[in-house]
Amino acid sequence: MVIKRLAPGEPGGSEAPASRKKRRSKVPADAAGQGESPTEGKTKKERRRLADTLPDSAEQVPGWFGENYAAVLQKLSPLELYPTGNRFRETDFVLDEKNVVFSVDNIPKLIKRKRNPQIRCLVVCASALRACDLRKPLAALKRPVAKLFAKHLKLKEQIEYLSNSNTTLGIGTPNRLLKLAQAKALDGIFSDSKNALILIDLHKDVKNYSLLNMPVVSQDSFELLRLLFASKPSDARPRVAFCV
Repeated sequence: MVIKRLAPGEPGGSEAPASRKKRRSKVPADAAGQGESPTEGKTKKERRRLADTLPDSAEQVPGWFGENYAAVLQKLSPLELYPTGNRFRETDFVLDEKNVVFSVDNIPKLIKRKRNPQIRCLVVCASALRACDLRKPLAALKRPVAKLFAKHLKLKEQIEYLSNSNTTLGIGTPNRLLKLAQAKALDGIFSDSKNALILIDLHKDVKNYSLLNMPVVSQDSFELLRLLFASKPSDARPRVAFCV
C-alpha cells in the first residue's frame, strides 16, 4: 500500500505554518533620537576621543568632565548620575590660571593652595606603578601617605589601617579605591569636605590611554567619583583637580 502525504493546503492536509518572522516597526527618523542624551550610545572610539580632548579654558571644564562622566556611566539614569540634582560647576574644580591640568611637580603646591597644612587629598592613578612614581613628589609634604592600591597590601589590611589612623593623604588605583569607598573606609579622609581634594592623574600609558578612557579602569574611576563627588550636595563636595 502506498501512503500519499498530503501537502499543506490540499483537502485534508494540515494548514501551512505561520511565518515566524516579525516585522520591524518603522520608527520615524525625527523620533528616533528623542529622549536620548548627547553621550548615550557613544562607541569606545568616541569616548576615547572625548577624554583626549582637554578643554581650552576653566569655563569648559564642568561640561567636558560631565560629558566624560555620563559617557562612561551611560547605563545609569540622570537620577543615579546626580542623586542630589546638582550638576558640575566651575567651583567644583581647582584650576590653574594658565591651564586646566597641573604638573606633577606642582602637586605639593596644589595641596597647600588653601594655606591649610592639613588639607585632605586623595590622588587617583591608573596603575600601582604610577602611584609609586607619584609618591616621590608627595614626600615633599612630609606627611604619611597611605598606599591604597592592590600591590603588597590586602583590602582588609587597608581598611584596618584607615580606621585606626588619622590619614589625610592617600594615593591609589580606581578599583581598590572604589572598594574602600564602598566599605566606607575613605570617610576619614573626606570628613572635612571643604578642605578635601581629589587629584586625578591624567598620565597616559604606552597605548595612549588615560584614566578617563582606559578600558575597565575608566568605569571604576567614574563610579568612584560618583560616590565621593557627584552624589554629594554642592556645598559638601570635595574639589577635583587634574595633573599629568
